[in-house]
Amino acid sequence: MLRSFSAFGSELDASFMSRFRLLTVLNLWFIEMNRLPDSVTNLHNLWYLGIRSTLIEELPKGLGKLQKLQVLDAKLSMVQRLPSSVAKEGLAPPDSFNAWGN
Repeated sequence: MLRSFSAFGSELDASFMSRFRLLTVLNLWFIEMNRLPDSVTNLHNLWYLGIRSTLIEELPKGLGKLQKLQVLDAKLSMVQRLPSSVAKEGLAPPDSFNAWGN
């Protein structure tokens, strides 16, 4: 069973997330996508989500359902703020977001 997935610099079929529900690490650095699929909210074991250097501007509102999520690396992405469901203490260091500095 796949537990960690990394993809760099190419398009990605968003439906892949529904097939790998046991992922703990999802690294999508430099992926050519402008929206993170809502299906990411079904990855209940996910503790690391990397969307560094992507065009993703907005995160799914249901991302807060991921209780094991500890790291959200959105540095150099277009994300400017967290959905209110995600804004919890200790999720990620402030320098992980452009809104707080690079």
